[in-house]
Amino acid sequence: MANKKISDLTAAASAVAAMQLEVNDAGTSKSLTLTKLFAGITVNEAGDDNDSRFEGANNSNMMVLDAGQDAFSWGGANVDGAAFTLNNLTQRTHITSVGSQWHMPAQTTDFDNASETIAIGSAAFLGIPTWTNENATLTMTKAATLYIQGAPVGSTNVTVSTGYALWVDAGATQLDGTLQVEGAVTFTTDLTVANGGTGASSFTDGGILLGSGAGAITATAVLADGEMLVGDGTTDPALESGDTLRTSIMGAIGPDLNTLGAASADGEIIVATGAGAFAYESGSTLRTSIGVGTGDSPQLTGIELGHATDTTLTRASAGDINIEGNIAYRAGGTTVPVTDGGTGASTLTDGGILL
Repeated sequence: MANKKISDLTAAASAVAAMQLEVNDAGTSKSLTLTKLFAGITVNEAGDDNDSRFEGANNSNMMVLDAGQDAFSWGGANVDGAAFTLNNLTQRTHITSVGSQWHMPAQTTDFDNASETIAIGSAAFLGIPTWTNENATLTMTKAATLYIQGAPVGSTNVTVSTGYALWVDAGATQLDGTLQVEGAVTFTTDLTVANGGTGASSFTDGGILLGSGAGAITATAVLADGEMLVGDGTTDPALESGDTLRTSIMGAIGPDLNTLGAASADGEIIVATGAGAFAYESGSTLRTSIGVGTGDSPQLTGIELGHATDTTLTRASAGDINIEGNIAYRAGGTTVPVTDGGTGASTLTDGGILL
């Protein structure tokens, strides 16, 4: 219809409900466009418990202002306890990369700042909520500024192949606070060593793990019976066995000793019998080999006779010995003093009287 004043419109064909305004022109309902209505519109200025509602073509609760709850909702009734409720009760076509309930498209925002640096720039910002309770003590076992109940679930004729409760498709994700994970953590790529991982997705079952600096951790093969891991101080340690292992841990004599086999009698000792040759020996053969046989004269600092400490024989001087630090007298040796039963002299005057 052409532009008309409200006073020029005809009355509605039938009575309208209380607190409703119906614009009717010649018996046909028309839309009313208000290009200017004073300084603004105030709805429910008296503060009564009167809800306001805007209808859509297919949704009678396209926008609801719930006066009793002081709440606002889109697409349906407000949920008790919520200041804002976003419903999606209207059938619609789902389009890839479009949020079916809430969508913020990629767009350019033009700012008018002066030349400056701001600490945080964001398209959506959630501040820290502070809650008080008017009545008794309210305890929340867990609380969150943003709570995601779970991943989307496919129902009638809808299959969700892989569902995510939160999906960051690209770009870095920064978490400045503590990260607490109660469920399983799955990585589509190996977590690098620099970020606290191993750099690998699997290891040899039973293998020993080897570090590689900032590179991925590697695993050795499973050790065979008798194998040991031996290092060289430079490169990765190697698995060795047999003569190679014996040479690594015992030097060149390792393989030579391996030819001896087990000892045949109590008291046998391994003795080198030549270049690269060893044998078990005992008794007089062993004593002769080590220089204490009957035909040998080994030099000893002292000898303990019959006791560990109370009968020690040591050398006093050329031809003289000590027993527990006391010299043993001998013919032609040191003069025996009177205190030890001697005369204290080595010669006497012939015919003289001893005093």
